Amino acid sequence: MQTDINRSAEQAVKKSGVELSTEHHSVAQEGVLDSVEIKVKPMEQKKERFLEESINALKNKLSVGKKKNIVIPLVKDQLTVDIEKIMEEDLKDAFNELDTIQKEEFKIKGEETAINIRNVMRQTKIKAKAIIRLLIQWLKTLPGVNRFFIEQEAKIKADKIMALRYKHQNTKHK
Repeated sequence: MQTDINRSAEQAVKKSGVELSTEHHSVAQEGVLDSVEIKVKPMEQKKERFLEESINALKNKLSVGKKKNIVIPLVKDQLTVDIEKIMEEDLKDAFNELDTIQKEEFKIKGEETAINIRNVMRQTKIKAKAIIRLLIQWLKTLPGVNRFFIEQEAKIKADKIMALRYKHQNTKHK
């Protein structure tokens, strides 16, 4: 019976992943376990897991690229100006409710968004989803605005911007 207990204890220890070193002295005639000394050795697996997690965390930090700083040009082309006009439509009330710091952040983010939209529009194949995504990210900086309003405004503005592209293409070729 004592050996069954020892076997089940050994199996439980193996399942737990802890390495045990047992030293025991038994009285051979009686078959009774006299004393058991258990030493728990630190697992190399735990160290390896910790090292792997640390290495992966560092890799993730290094792999995440730094945000590219977009340089806002001093002189804007006509397309960018038209995009900014479309973007600011119907937002004067929400913009006026912001404090000065939020207004500046919103303005800078809007100019960056306009430049990104212009870059998307200069591609041969325009993706409306990309423009909508940029507009939604920009509109989310407005505090206290309904999510559905943001999506609706982004879609409306994206449609106007797409129409603007076709307008600018036709004026270039004339």
